[in-house]
Amino acid sequence: MTSIKVRKRVTLIGWISLSTVMLLLNNPVQAQIEISQTPLVASGGAPDNLLLLPSIEYPTMNSVANLGSYSSASEYGGYFDPDKCYGYQYDSDETKRHFYPLAFTTNHTCPVGQLQWSGNFLNWATTQTIDPFRSAMTGGYRVKDTTTETWLEKARHDGQGGTGLYPNPTLSSSTTMSKATPFSKTSLAICIQGLGNKMRFSFNGTSVDSTTSLADYNPSVALSDTKVYELSVRVKVCVPNLLEQNCKQYGSNYKPEGVLQEYSGRLRYGVIAYLNDSNVLRDGAVLRASQKSIGPYQANINNDVKITNPLKEWDVITGVLYTNPSPTDASATSTQFGITIQNSGVINAINKMGQLTTQNYKSYDPVSELYYSGLRYLRNKGNVSAYSSM
Repeated sequence: MTSIKVRKRVTLIGWISLSTVMLLLNNPVQAQIEISQTPLVASGGAPDNLLLLPSIEYPTMNSVANLGSYSSASEYGGYFDPDKCYGYQYDSDETKRHFYPLAFTTNHTCPVGQLQWSGNFLNWATTQTIDPFRSAMTGGYRVKDTTTETWLEKARHDGQGGTGLYPNPTLSSSTTMSKATPFSKTSLAICIQGLGNKMRFSFNGTSVDSTTSLADYNPSVALSDTKVYELSVRVKVCVPNLLEQNCKQYGSNYKPEGVLQEYSGRLRYGVIAYLNDSNVLRDGAVLRASQKSIGPYQANINNDVKITNPLKEWDVITGVLYTNPSPTDASATSTQFGITIQNSGVINAINKMGQLTTQNYKSYDPVSELYYSGLRYLRNKGNVSAYSSM
């Protein structure tokens, strides 16, 4: 890990004694003084720095995000819009299978008797805890990102924690099922854990864990109560006239974005996280993305200053994310560890943790040393060599 000196801003916060508080409460004139609800920052152009320290290990990645039984009266978070109905595109090529939005809906329900899935139900059934985080921070993990299309894909579930972390969801009401899925059966069982980016389902008591009668879900083929069906959890987003709330316009197209993009004009970001080593003796954390500006311009408190950012992480015309926006860092890591690094940058570090490997997620999380690594980095104290030694 190479230490890079970062500029730091200092916010001074005054401590108020209890007697001063009581005086303010008892003085009607002073009590009307408006107290700032935002951090006090010094004037000038230097940006603030935000260092992200995600504790990425298997409970963080594999746990169920939406708890309890499904109800259309509740709203569930995830990559799907809870206020839309979706169709499913089957293809012989698995990488082309995905959900796509059909129409807005009310009360989180879809027309009965049609091949439509409620986005609210799909969020409840398929969302792992890491995906609302990725959605809020970056807009979500884009498995397809072109000038005209964007598909988001759910986190890979590696099976660690089993049904203890992600119980098999079930529906036992045919009325609820018919308004949330294309089906009207006695019961519906679902499985997510251990299936990567897939979801399996079965009807009327057939074990969803069975693989002897496994088939791909194809909406154009009649379904059997004795089979288990598998589909891929990807969703097309930011479709014109069917936009989600986090879609930002780029020309005639739109891209889903999060708070990292929203505040990129003001904040510089970095990411430190664990090495994916499940040995209990593995200490500390390593630099995943150097502290830097990620937007089209260098982060600056003074918005009138526009300095082009050579390390920007998306195309300013199309909104498409760059795969390797920090090539120097990627090359240095490749040289140090004797491997080829093709992904770099802050957004990729958040979006692709766990997606670029088939190995299990980390088991032990030395979180105190994760924070210690972050503090050392901000103070330009350098890496602890044992933390990154292979």
